[in-house]
Amino acid sequence: MKKILLLTITVILSYSSAFAQMGYDPFVSEVRGDTLLVKDYYDMESQPNSLVNVIQSDTTDVPTGRVYELKRSGWYPLLNPVTNNGRPMTIAGQASKSIVQTKDANTDGYPAVISGMFVDADQKANGNIRYNDDATIKNVAISQTNTGGNLGWTFFVATAADKHLTLDGVMMESTKWVFAQSNPSTGSSFTVKNAYFVNMSGQPCRRNGGVWDNVNNNTVLMHVENSTHIMGSGMIYKMRGYPINRATFNHNTFVNISGQVFASMGHQSDLTVSNNLFVNTNVQAYVPGLDYAETDQDRLPHGIVNIDSVRYMDDSGIERLAIDSTWIRDNIGVEPSEFGPNNRHVLVTNNGVFWDEKLATIPTQLNEAGTTCPSDEGSSSCIEGNNTWVPQTITMNSRTKAMFDDNETYPYLQNNEWIEGGAPSFTDPAGLMTDAVDDLITWSVAAASVPSDPMAHWRATDNPWEAGQGFVFSDFPVLADLSYSNSQYLTASTDGQPLGDLNWFPAEKANFDQNRDQHYAKLRTALETGNAVGVNNERVDSDIPVSIKLNQNYPNPFNPSTTISFNLPITMEISLKVYDLLGREVATLINNEQYTAGLNNVTFDASNLASGMYIYELTSANLSITKKMSLIK
Repeated sequence: MKKILLLTITVILSYSSAFAQMGYDPFVSEVRGDTLLVKDYYDMESQPNSLVNVIQSDTTDVPTGRVYELKRSGWYPLLNPVTNNGRPMTIAGQASKSIVQTKDANTDGYPAVISGMFVDADQKANGNIRYNDDATIKNVAISQTNTGGNLGWTFFVATAADKHLTLDGVMMESTKWVFAQSNPSTGSSFTVKNAYFVNMSGQPCRRNGGVWDNVNNNTVLMHVENSTHIMGSGMIYKMRGYPINRATFNHNTFVNISGQVFASMGHQSDLTVSNNLFVNTNVQAYVPGLDYAETDQDRLPHGIVNIDSVRYMDDSGIERLAIDSTWIRDNIGVEPSEFGPNNRHVLVTNNGVFWDEKLATIPTQLNEAGTTCPSDEGSSSCIEGNNTWVPQTITMNSRTKAMFDDNETYPYLQNNEWIEGGAPSFTDPAGLMTDAVDDLITWSVAAASVPSDPMAHWRATDNPWEAGQGFVFSDFPVLADLSYSNSQYLTASTDGQPLGDLNWFPAEKANFDQNRDQHYAKLRTALETGNAVGVNNERVDSDIPVSIKLNQNYPNPFNPSTTISFNLPITMEISLKVYDLLGREVATLINNEQYTAGLNNVTFDASNLASGMYIYELTSANLSITKKMSLIK
C-alpha cells in the first residue's frame, strides 16, 4: 500500500513540474516574485544572448512589474538586439551602492556587463537595445563594443513613438556617435540619473562622442540629474535646432569635454540648467560658420548655454526670422502661440565653472598655423587654414547674454549666479587635471579639421582591453574620486549643497533624495515665474525683483564665531535658526522679528558647540532658505 501511494505522489509531482515550466526557464537561474534572475554567459556554458532569449520567451502571464535581474559581475554578451515585445521593460543589475562610490567604500564588485559579441566574421554584433515600449535600465555597465574590438554607433534606439528610456545607475564607455538617440518619428523622452559616462571618444569627428541626440525634432522630455561625464570628444547632449518640450540638467558634473555640453541652435523654450559643475568644457575653438547646421545661427561661439530667436534658412540659402505660423508649426513642432517671448522659460542658476588656463593655447595654436582665408570665410573649405579662431570657453555668447538681460522682451529668461571659484580640488583626480588636459588640448586642436584618430582614452592604470584588442569596459572601482574641497562650490547649490553630481558626496545625496520633490518644486516655480529660486510665485512688474537672499556665512569654516548676512526686499518678519545635521535646533538667532529692507548681518557665536557641519535656516511667512556652515575647533 505504501509503495502505491509513493508512486502516485511521484507521478503527480512530475506532472506539476512539467505543467509549470515556462519558456524562459533555460535562461533563468531563479524566480523571485516578479523578478527573473537571468543566467549569464558562463552559466549558459559560453553561449551569448541569454538576456535576449529570456525577454523574447517571456510571453505567458507576464506581470506588469516584471524585472530582468542581472548577476553582479555577470557578463551578458549580445549577438542580437534586445527588444521588449511591445511592453514596458526593466533590466536591473544587482547593486546596493552608487557606481561612483569611492574606491575604498565600494565593495559591491563589478556591475553586470552588457556588451556586443564577436564569434567570427559572420557572427558579430556591437550590442544594442531597441525599445518599442518604455525601458528602464539600472545598475549595469554597458560596453558599446564587441569582443572583436568593433565599436557601435549607438546603443539605445527607440523603435516606436512616445516611449521613455530611463538610465539609472548606468556606467557606459566609448561610442562612435552617442549612447542613445530619439526615435526618428515622434515623442521620445529620456531620463538619466546616477550615471557615469566616460571616454566618449570612439570616432575621429569633433561632433561625435556624447550621450543623446535629439533626432528630427522629437524629444519631448529630457531630464538629467546627479550624473558624471568625463572625457567627451563631441556634443554631449545634442538638441540641434529643435525645442525640447522640457529639458532639465540639475546637479551634474562635466569634466574635460571638448565639444559643446548642450549643442543647440538656441530654440529651447523650457530649459533648466542648475547646480551643475562644468570643468574644462566647450573647449573646441570656434571660427564663424563652424558646424553651422548644428550650432549658432549668428555664427557666434557657442558657450555652455545658447539661446536664440527662431530662424531658418530658406530654399535660396538666405537666413530668415521664423515669424510665419505655418513654418513654426511644421518645422519647430510647436504652436506659434507657445513660442513667443513670454512663453520662453529658461532658468540658468547656481552653476560652477572652471577652465584651466592652458586651454587658451587652443585658438592660439590654430591661428599661428592658419593662413589668410579665401573670400568664402566660414565655409567648410576654410576651416583648416583659418586664422580667426576664438575660444568657446564662455558661459554664453553676447547675443544669449543680451536676451537674458532684456527683461522687458524676455521676462522669463533667468541667468543667475555662475560660480567661478577656481579648480575644484578633486579628492583624487587620477590625472584628469594634468595629463588628461594635455590630451584634451591635443584633440581639440586636431578637431578643427578632420582628426585622423579618436581622442585618447583617459586611464590612470594600464587596461589590456583597449579598442582593437577587445571590448572596452569602464574601470571599476572608478579611477577618480571627484568629491572636492573647494569651499566656493561645497555649499553653492540652490539648497546649500555641493555643486555637481551628489553621488560623490553620499550623505548629501541621501539628503537630496529625501527632499527631491521639494527641490524640483522650487526650481519649477522659479522657471515658471521668472523669479529667483525660492521667491514668491507672483511676478511683480518692477525693476527690483521681489527676492530674499541668504548669503554664505563668512568666514567659513569658522572658529568660534561667524557672520550670517541676508538681503530683504521689504521690511518683514523673519526667523533665523541653526540646526545640527540630525535636525536638532542648537541656536535661535532671530525669532519672528521685524527686519528692514536691504542687507542685514547677524553674528553667530558657536563657542558652546562641537566641531562639525551645521545648517542655518532663514524663514519668512512663505519662504524657507537653508545653507550649511562648518565649525572647526
